[in-house]
Amino acid sequence: AKSPLPDRTFSFWEWLYSAYDLIDKCLNDLWKDGLVEGFISKEEVQCLLTTSEPNTFMLRFSDSMVGGVSASWLHQETPGRQGEILHLEPNTHRGLSYISLAERIIGLPDLKLLFPNRPKNQVFDKYMQKREVGASDTAYVRQNISVSVDLPRHH
Repeated sequence: AKSPLPDRTFSFWEWLYSAYDLIDKCLNDLWKDGLVEGFISKEEVQCLLTTSEPNTFMLRFSDSMVGGVSASWLHQETPGRQGEILHLEPNTHRGLSYISLAERIIGLPDLKLLFPNRPKNQVFDKYMQKREVGASDTAYVRQNISVSVDLPRHH
């Protein structure tokens, strides 16, 4: 039961516990609202997204990393040509404690529709962290942290 999964350094139970821990600490509201597909393989994602609109994405738990959640999406570099499914590097509790998953999704222009076809802003805007500026904060200039994607280059 505690032996590692094939080609992995962790057991199924370690992986499952870490996914539930990530839900509890970072994804609770998104999970309750059904926005994280979660327990779905890359192969299943590939089948579902291949027939979707370009820039449609799904959120799933990484099967190669303990405690990681990733976005997979249909990237279409040239309109009218076959797109490819890309997978973002998984986010862990540590990274999500700085920038929430909702903020990351909103900040990535390549991710437009949550599978099957829900505009991301309509879905994720309510989870954005509201930052109130109090009277004592008026001497400061606000700063923002943003997220970007380095797309693979094809030759």
